[in-house]
Amino acid sequence: MNVLLMLNGIDGVNYHRLAAPYMRLARQGKIKLLVEVNLPYAVKKEEEKKYADHLKTEVFDLEDGKKVEGSERNQIDPIHTFPDELLDEVDICVFNRNISPTLKPEFVFQRLRKHGIKIVCDMDDSPKVDSKHVLRAVFNKMNMTNCILFNALSSDAISVTTPHLKKEIQNFLKVPKKYIIAKNAIDYDDPQWEKYEKPQNDSITFGWMGSVTHYEDLKIFSEGYKLSQQPKFLIGGATRGDRVWDKVWDLFEGCDKIEFQGHKTVDEYAKLLYPYDVMVAPLKDNRFNRNKSELKMLEAAALRKPIIVSDVYPYKNLIDKNKNCLAVGNNAEEWANAIDRLVNEPQYGEYLATNLRADVDNRYNLDNENEKRLKLLQELI
Repeated sequence: MNVLLMLNGIDGVNYHRLAAPYMRLARQGKIKLLVEVNLPYAVKKEEEKKYADHLKTEVFDLEDGKKVEGSERNQIDPIHTFPDELLDEVDICVFNRNISPTLKPEFVFQRLRKHGIKIVCDMDDSPKVDSKHVLRAVFNKMNMTNCILFNALSSDAISVTTPHLKKEIQNFLKVPKKYIIAKNAIDYDDPQWEKYEKPQNDSITFGWMGSVTHYEDLKIFSEGYKLSQQPKFLIGGATRGDRVWDKVWDLFEGCDKIEFQGHKTVDEYAKLLYPYDVMVAPLKDNRFNRNKSELKMLEAAALRKPIIVSDVYPYKNLIDKNKNCLAVGNNAEEWANAIDRLVNEPQYGEYLATNLRADVDNRYNLDNENEKRLKLLQELI
C-alpha cells in the first residue's frame, strides 16, 4: 500500500498527527510512504506557461493586502508539480486539516481523484476558532473555516483525536462520513523522548511549550503565578519581537524569573521540555478548546514530568485528580496553590509523574492507535 503523506510544514501538529504515526507504520513494513512538505511552490517566470492560470495564486501579504516584494509573481500547490507516473503509484493521500496551502483545495482533490487516489483528512482541532482567538482575523480574511470544512467534506474518511471532536465535525458536515478516533500517542522509539536526567540544581523550574495562539491560556497561568512563590518559568517556542509573544511577555511584567526559549526543529522539539521540573497546561474553557486533545499530558508522561492542568476538557479525558496530575480551576488562587505545592513537595511531583506515565502507557499506545489507521487505509482500497 503506497501512502502520500502531505505535511503542512514541520511543526508539532504535523509531527504527532502525521509524521510520527505513519513513519512508524512504514518502518514496520506495513505501508510504503511518500512524504511531501506541502508548502506553496513559487512559479519561476520561465514556468508561467507550464501551469494553468486557475492553479496560480498571486503572492500577497495578509496584513496589508499588498504584493510581497521580491517574490515570484505566482505560487501553486506543490501537488501540481508531481509527475503523473508518480501519482499513478499512490493508493491513499493523508493530510491534516487543509490540503491546499494556496487555498484552492478543489483543484488538489481534482488532481488526486484523476489518479484514483483515496483521501483521508486528519483533524486535530475544531475548524471554527472562537471570537478571542489570535487567528480569528486571519481565519475570516482567508475564509479558512469554510476551506477546512470543504477539505473534510471532499475526503473519503476523517480521522480525529477525541470523541468530542468527532461530534463537532459531524455537527458541521451533516453528511455520512467514515470516521476513526485515532488518539494522540508518543513514539517512544524516537530518541528525543528518551528519559532525560536533568542536572540537579538548587531551584525548581516550571515550563510551558506551545504556539503563539495560547495567549488567553497563558493569561490564566500568569495570574496564578504572580500569587505564587514565582519559581523559574520557561516559555518554549516563543519569540521576542513578535506582536502576540510580546503581549505574553507583558503578562508577566514585574516577574524576574521568566525566560523565553526559541524554536527547535520537529526532531528535537521535545528537548525544549528537558529543563522543566514541572510542566503546566493552562487552558481556557470554551468550545474550541474542548475539541483539542490531551497532548501536553502525553508529552509530560513521555519525559516523566509532573504536570498541572486546567480541570477542563480535553484534559478531563486523562485526569485522575491528585494521583496523575494536579487539576485546578481557572482561577489565580488554585493555580498559585498548585505551583507552590510542587515547589515545596518535589517527591509528590515524582509520584504524580510515575502514575501519569503508567496511565498513558496503558491508554495511549501508538501501535494500538496505528492499527485503527491501518484498518481504515485497508478498507478504503
